[in-house]
Amino acid sequence: MAPASDARNTLFTKPMRSCILDDFDNCTQPIMPNDIPSGYNDIPSSSYQSPPKKMCPAFLEILQNILGTLPDQKSFEEGQREMEWEERGSTSRKTSRAKFDVFLSFRGPDTRANFTDSLYHALLDKGIHVFIDKGIDIGEEIGPEIFQAIDNSKICIPIFSKGYASSSWCLRELEYMMERRKTNELEVLPIFYDVEPYDVKLETRVYKDALTLHEAKFGAEIVHRWAEALKEVTRIKGWDTKNTGHGELTQLIARKVLVKLKVSPVHLPCHLVGIDQSVDEVIDLLSVKSKDIRLVGICGIGGIGKTTLTKVVYHKLSTHFESCSFIPDVRQASESSTGEKKRNATYMWDDCELFPDEGIEVLLLMSLIKIGVKNELWMHDQLKNLGRSIVRSENRHDPGKRSRVWNHEEALDMITSKKGTKTVEAICVNFDGILTPGEFMDVPNMRFLQMISGNLSGDYEDLFPKVRWLSWKNCPSNLQATNFCPKNLLILDLSRTDITESWNGWTQLEV
Repeated sequence: MAPASDARNTLFTKPMRSCILDDFDNCTQPIMPNDIPSGYNDIPSSSYQSPPKKMCPAFLEILQNILGTLPDQKSFEEGQREMEWEERGSTSRKTSRAKFDVFLSFRGPDTRANFTDSLYHALLDKGIHVFIDKGIDIGEEIGPEIFQAIDNSKICIPIFSKGYASSSWCLRELEYMMERRKTNELEVLPIFYDVEPYDVKLETRVYKDALTLHEAKFGAEIVHRWAEALKEVTRIKGWDTKNTGHGELTQLIARKVLVKLKVSPVHLPCHLVGIDQSVDEVIDLLSVKSKDIRLVGICGIGGIGKTTLTKVVYHKLSTHFESCSFIPDVRQASESSTGEKKRNATYMWDDCELFPDEGIEVLLLMSLIKIGVKNELWMHDQLKNLGRSIVRSENRHDPGKRSRVWNHEEALDMITSKKGTKTVEAICVNFDGILTPGEFMDVPNMRFLQMISGNLSGDYEDLFPKVRWLSWKNCPSNLQATNFCPKNLLILDLSRTDITESWNGWTQLEV
């Protein structure tokens, strides 16, 4: 395992498996292995009627009592399609009634799976509605849906690649959007992917040869119009991809488009009912036309719509300001915390022989969890509390006889007093002193260990045979333990530490 140059905010992996664990916020919570009892996500993908691999009956029964029965396969698929439709903020050629912020014009084989895909998601992350066509069958002509989508867009972004001019479809799109631009109904922002403006201007054979081939099929008049559109678009200042990484460039373009559109970078459900009166009341309280600085607090239990209300207010007011920012969680921002990465949780649950992908889909459908823009998993307070309540019911008086011990004081008392048992599988402990191997002897089945501060001393050889996930924030610069190397470790998190490449723990953790 190779060290990183900056360990403060860096994840260390073994192999290529990483995680971040941070403090909880008040409204939504990062998913942690000790929050959810085993078996919560064990619903097979093929049929919800078939027996699960490992199911926690108590947890499932509570969920069903709260939320009703699990959906059948048809309802699940319909709900999944609806979720995907809303989250993507785009559509295919099947509809032309929606309004779009941006229309992407590109040659599929050249850029669909790389640059265009990166740009598409960068725009979506900013709350920008994007039209991206899914392609046409061989021999199929461009339909009126595409022209309608251009009509319904505010900005068109042609992505010029070497094969762009070989597509009559792309050239027709370009001709149409340049005609719309002449009437000031549309803005065109070109991107020169792997060609130069002079190639697009037909000063080289890159595009000129392609137009020559088109002339035999479409005639000189049509090809002349396409040539004029190509020459005209090169007069517009655009971007090139030569000297900038795709990730950086797509973020730059997304910010530029956002400024031009003046749209709010927040995602809102399509159909909100009964929220208008509350929105108006909050806007009245803010009194944005006054010269005073106003702070409005919205209080209430989790799940009643505080964040949604705030998003709608922000969406309505943001266009009146030159610059704006939406912070969905002030505490999260102040602590620089994030949710648990879906990838890391999936590694852990998969290693436990569960069904992470299928279970996550079910919980998403039930709105019990959500996946953030950085692919992190978040759960609601109430779900976290439900999971912990089930764990407490395992033994209400002795934490050492529960499967998960997340309370730091209870965990430290259990370890130092050697009150642990074989039942314990996950421990979270914050301590300032030193722990020795003897204090961990009573928890041989521990699979998850999160430590904050403190140090370890003594010989830890073969002590943590089942630990899969190790998180240690404020890890000491001088590790006093020897032979500290959990042999079956999947995920190692040493973020929020001051260790360097010379840390003496690296030699022990290398495998």
